[in-house]
Amino acid sequence: MPDFLRTLLASAGFIPHGHCYLWKPDLVWLHVSSDALIALAYYSISFMLVYFVYKRRDVPFNWIFLLFGSFIIACGTTHLMEIWTLWHPTYWLAGWIKAFTAIVSLGTAVLLSELIPKALVLPSPAELEAVNLALRNEILERQQVEEALRESERRFRAIFNQTFQFIGLLKPDGTVLEINQTALEFVGIKAADIVGRPFWDEVWNLPTEFLNQWKAAITEAANGNFVRFEGNLPTPQGTMFVDASLKPVKDETGQVVLLIPEGREITERKRAEEALQRAYEQLEIRVRERTAELTTINASLEAEIAERKQAQAALHQREQELKALIENTPDIISRFDRDLRHTYVNSAIELATGVPPEVFIGKTNRELGMSEDLVSQWERVFRQVFETGQENVVEFQFPTPNGLKYYQSRLVAEFTEDGLINSVLGISRDITGLKQVEEALRNSEQRFRATFNQAAVGIAEVERNGQWRLVNQKLCDITGYTREELLERTFQDITHPDDLNTDLENVGRMLAGEISTYSMEKRYIRKDTSPVWINLTGSVVRNCAGELRYFIAIVEDISDRKRFQQEITQLNQDLERRVVERTAQLEAANRELEAFSYSVSHDLRAPLRSVDGFSQALLERYADTLDEKGKHYLHRIRAGSQRMGELIDDLLELSRVTRTEMRTTEVDLSAIASEIVIELRQSQPERPVEVAIAPGIVAQGDARLLRIILENLLHNAWKFTSNRSYACIEFGITLKIDSQPAYFVRDNGAGFDMAYANKLFGAFQRLHSMTEFPGTGIGLATVQRIVHRHGGRVWAESAVEQGATFYFTL
Repeated sequence: MPDFLRTLLASAGFIPHGHCYLWKPDLVWLHVSSDALIALAYYSISFMLVYFVYKRRDVPFNWIFLLFGSFIIACGTTHLMEIWTLWHPTYWLAGWIKAFTAIVSLGTAVLLSELIPKALVLPSPAELEAVNLALRNEILERQQVEEALRESERRFRAIFNQTFQFIGLLKPDGTVLEINQTALEFVGIKAADIVGRPFWDEVWNLPTEFLNQWKAAITEAANGNFVRFEGNLPTPQGTMFVDASLKPVKDETGQVVLLIPEGREITERKRAEEALQRAYEQLEIRVRERTAELTTINASLEAEIAERKQAQAALHQREQELKALIENTPDIISRFDRDLRHTYVNSAIELATGVPPEVFIGKTNRELGMSEDLVSQWERVFRQVFETGQENVVEFQFPTPNGLKYYQSRLVAEFTEDGLINSVLGISRDITGLKQVEEALRNSEQRFRATFNQAAVGIAEVERNGQWRLVNQKLCDITGYTREELLERTFQDITHPDDLNTDLENVGRMLAGEISTYSMEKRYIRKDTSPVWINLTGSVVRNCAGELRYFIAIVEDISDRKRFQQEITQLNQDLERRVVERTAQLEAANRELEAFSYSVSHDLRAPLRSVDGFSQALLERYADTLDEKGKHYLHRIRAGSQRMGELIDDLLELSRVTRTEMRTTEVDLSAIASEIVIELRQSQPERPVEVAIAPGIVAQGDARLLRIILENLLHNAWKFTSNRSYACIEFGITLKIDSQPAYFVRDNGAGFDMAYANKLFGAFQRLHSMTEFPGTGIGLATVQRIVHRHGGRVWAESAVEQGATFYFTL
């Protein structure tokens, strides 16, 4: 290798090239300057080719430029060697450099020959310019289409956000695409909470029944049917009714692609129409694609065109959705130019006027025959909107085929991109029902005022601090103050000091929410300083948020009643004194009656026992000597004495019933009745009597006396069913007309004629002979006295041979 370098750089044996030029200065420097300039040019060209390739790496076949640069650098180097060999004869080095240049030149020529056919197929600059011009025109056209679609989108938003009613867009499966702001604000949610979710999702915070109605309606509408229904919603003011509908939107093939839900409040058919005034929620999906800068690469241009086509399709679909929405809303939507001519009217105008929408296009209201007064009103409001750009609302009456109607129109200015107003959008709604409601409210207010001012009691509204805020004439009459004087005072100022603390305590409890109303008797100090007794009923009025607004006071003058109460109190005291005196007299009479009862029991029983005993002795001892008539007389004597004994016992029992002290406890009447029936069955085991006793019948009273009632009634039922082959007795409880519990004993025995019912409960009163049914006639009288002592009453219902039912209350 060192030998090669020494040979390459050796100059011995050679003469410099300048000798060939005989060292003539002009000739030498001619060659030097020429070769130097050529070398400089070659190096500059190579540098610029490399720089071009570096900056334009996207140029096809850029390697050929680098190969040309290498070839040109080699050529420039050979010219430098020409200058060098003028003085230094290193011809071996110059020769190798030329050999390298030849190799690079030959390779370049070979590769260039292969490249030429490929380069010839590249588009010429003119062709590229034509293609670029066509692409620019197409992009410009797309931009114009996008601008038109954006304008359509703005109009859609203006209408969607200004409509009065709840409205949205759904997929056929019920998934929410769009919901306007009116609906969202009504239930207090955001669009992000519901968009993309089923329309009946519980995020609405609405009743399940109402959401199920929507779910069923969506299913039916997805089958291509228009659905309309009414639902109701609870609100703090009461039930709100909603008129809801679902309209399917179909494509060219008849397939349902969208559902348009609409709803409007129709509470009492009128009040809901004030809710749908807000704008529709801005549609979520908006085309935000931006046109990319045109590049020299066709692929990127084609991709941009494809994106714009997709955007155009989406905007076209939105325009179709907007058109379907506008054409199906019940509100009249119209657009007016600066000459107040109709440029657009939706189909709702035909429902209102009977005139097709196309008749309105290009015409003013005056040309359409509207009254001059109404035209002047419209023109004035329209001019204001065009001049100020501010939204305006106008109400007017308009004759329709269905009669004179009230309409409310919202007029909204539509701006161009440079901020100029080019048209006004009008949204008109039939508010005839709302006007009727307002008229009804005015009439109601008038009636309330008349009632308030003419009421027979004092009525007032009171502030939280006690200040009178509204009083009627009756309250002024009660207090002696004029209305103006009362309104300058508080209720504390005219309340008697002895009653003020109790009154303030009740007010404090109402303020704390413990009570909502209270009533008390108190005294006011009249203007003339005299006290007046009143009955005050106070209540609180709160707003929807539960905050206190004011108090309602109902004041009744009870001075006369208080005076009567004092008189009654005095009368009661006199009556109490007289009762005490009468009680003492009755106690003395009872003591005498008790002594008489003892005398009757003792003095009458002894002779009766003697008569009965001797009669029995005669029958036993002289039976053989007495004939049948004598025996019959003796039996009659014995029966009479025994019956007299029973009468004495019953009279004593009746006397004790009215005189004994009552001990009130809870008494199990069912258990007592069961015990009495057991005794009756034991006394006559041969009788097949069916007895039904209702379980668990209890009452408050004296147990001993209540047992006497049941013994008498059940013994009578047992006795008066003795002639029945199938006897039935029932004890139970029922509710009578006054809702008071009544106990009863029912049987299917002989019964009685109700014409004699007034004799049933008198002492010794009988409706059957002794031969039919024995007895003394004292039992029912005893029952009545016991029932009366318990504060109740006793009665019977019966028919001859159809049984009887005895009722008693306690």
